[in-house]
Amino acid sequence: MLDVCDLVKRFHTPGGETVRAVDGVSLTVRPGELVALYGPSGSGKTTLLKIVAAVIAPDRGHVLLDGRAITGLSERDAASYRLHRLGLVLQSAHMMAGLSAIENAAMKLIAAGIARDEARRRMMPVLERLGLDARADHRASSLSMGELQRLSLAKALSNDPPLLLADEPTGSLDTVRGRRVLRLLRERTRERATATVIATHDPQAARFADTVYTLRDGRLDTAGG
Repeated sequence: MLDVCDLVKRFHTPGGETVRAVDGVSLTVRPGELVALYGPSGSGKTTLLKIVAAVIAPDRGHVLLDGRAITGLSERDAASYRLHRLGLVLQSAHMMAGLSAIENAAMKLIAAGIARDEARRRMMPVLERLGLDARADHRASSLSMGELQRLSLAKALSNDPPLLLADEPTGSLDTVRGRRVLRLLRERTRERATATVIATHDPQAARFADTVYTLRDGRLDTAGG
């Protein structure tokens, strides 16, 4: 279970203004639940996900995953958390350009000690579900933005994480491919009892969620469930 408690994050603009990107956010995500953070660009969605991912630290509040504090981790422990406990999909996919798609997808498994051939075997069905099987042996540098986005999701799902965070997972996809990604997210969330949070401004993505929170100016409102 993910517990987010009274998170606050401020940023200071070059003009001296203080912006509360996340302003007192609290929410709970249970295993097997898909939650959507719905709102426009600049509403604080990405900042909130990065705090939960232990990429940036909040000014106030805390995050718990299965009762363990995520905020305040050392750099080493935060890296271990992201490798073993978290699947993270950011808007800009960070891939090794010289490696193939399937090698990028399997990277977390290999880092965790899984043999390379076994890691590739495990990842092929995920690539197939995402329509990337024909591109499995192509270098990441040759993939389109939409293909890289789907590859980032495959990598995030590779270690069956208890927590999955996805920032605009359908942002570079057409309607058909976006629906395929959303179906996979919903199915994996329920089958693997994953706590899943997606940040989106896509109404179609929000409709796939069990619970929707609208984020405006860093504040959260429950819109449905």
